[in-house]
Amino acid sequence: MYNVSASLSGGEGALDTVGGNDGASTADLRYEDLCAKWMGYCYDNEILRLSELVPDVESGEVNLTYPLFFSPYTFERFTLPAFFGGVELSDRGTVSGVGAVALAYFLDSSEDWQRRVGDRWEKALLRDVQTLAEVYAPDLEVGG
Repeated sequence: MYNVSASLSGGEGALDTVGGNDGASTADLRYEDLCAKWMGYCYDNEILRLSELVPDVESGEVNLTYPLFFSPYTFERFTLPAFFGGVELSDRGTVSGVGAVALAYFLDSSEDWQRRVGDRWEKALLRDVQTLAEVYAPDLEVGG
């Protein structure tokens, strides 16, 4: 099975890489190579860390409280309105459905080659997410 969340967050997968230096190099560049770094780190779409909880949420063992959710395993805080749109809430104020998930990838564009490669990386990301959606989430709409 293809690990969508690992790919989107920078793990191994088709969504991670695109040919480097605008085709001049055969090296693959990952998001970590292209991202705009702040204090040495890339923005990481922390909402994707919730993917580890999906089986527990689907089984009802864990409830996503809204608007703030704290992981029962790591105590990490998630501000759900920053990532989720079209949220449906249960009578108890927990998330029962989500219409949209927002992901952001900030690429370094300080040099011309970075803008060109970044544009290709973004297009490859959207294409690959759409391809994966056809298999794993046929009702998913991908926007750029």
